[in-house]
Amino acid sequence: MSTQFTPYNDKYQSMSETIAVCVCTCMRPKMLERCLLSLIQQECLDNWKLVFIVVDNESSPNNESLVASFQSKTRFPVAYVHEARRGISTARNAALKEALSHKADWVCFFDDDQYADKQALRWAYTMMKTHNASVVSMNLKYVDQGDTKPFEPLPEEEKKRVKLLQTCGTCGVLFSASLIHPDGFALRFDEYYSLSGSEDAAFFFAAFRKGAKMIRSRKAIVFEEITRERLKLRTILYRTYCSKLQRLKMNIKCRRVAAVFAFVLSSILFPLVASIELLLLPLYRIYSRKFFHKRLVSILRKYVRLVVLLTCTFAKPEMYKKITGY
Repeated sequence: MSTQFTPYNDKYQSMSETIAVCVCTCMRPKMLERCLLSLIQQECLDNWKLVFIVVDNESSPNNESLVASFQSKTRFPVAYVHEARRGISTARNAALKEALSHKADWVCFFDDDQYADKQALRWAYTMMKTHNASVVSMNLKYVDQGDTKPFEPLPEEEKKRVKLLQTCGTCGVLFSASLIHPDGFALRFDEYYSLSGSEDAAFFFAAFRKGAKMIRSRKAIVFEEITRERLKLRTILYRTYCSKLQRLKMNIKCRRVAAVFAFVLSSILFPLVASIELLLLPLYRIYSRKFFHKRLVSILRKYVRLVVLLTCTFAKPEMYKKITGY
């Protein structure tokens, strides 16, 4: 059972507050450029001091000039860090080190294939203060590649909703520097997950177990582009396998008995349900090709759970060895 704690920031912060806005990138220069453009256009409060931190995880500092070009577009400092050791955990830890060097009160992470609504950071910060939270996960909206449809605003009642979490991802998140500060939890991303993913889920679950209050805000909105490569069936199934395998391993490592039991049970029952639904696929095909494809993917993902269960003791996929994007 987690217990509430007083964030480091609330005890020591000055009148102004420094927010480190971090992006880790690898072989996606055009996506990175779009991401940074959305971040430097964020609406800021008067007492904010932002610092933009970009960690380049390529073998050579290929994105240095691109990042440097953004310094002339913002009044806030833009820091470039080259982390040649490949891995999402090592890149994120390099970002945390840089954030602490700037004496950040808050740390924010976005992925390089994302772009943020101009009010995303402001609303995440507002919800954090309103609910006395230490972590705010933003509202992630998926967008197909090339989609230019305008965003439909949320109803007012939806904007006010928050959800308590036990863990979250780094795909749009704002958190107290107390999670990483030596005087706080001193957490870092586990390098065991460097190429497999789920390092963020493990990081924030560790914070939850130490007493950090974690919420999701629907009003702080971030968009993530789904490339055509990610829509391919083999990619969907492989990403499903990797994410579920790493989440199961994390639950085992953290001794979350109930979560492990629930996964084992669903891994047995879901394939049985999928086998029954297989008989209905010809009818789905007659009804709609799109609906047929959607249900086929759902059925196969249920079988993936069983594969995860059978291979969890020895498998260690490396999803982040191959980068999709541009």
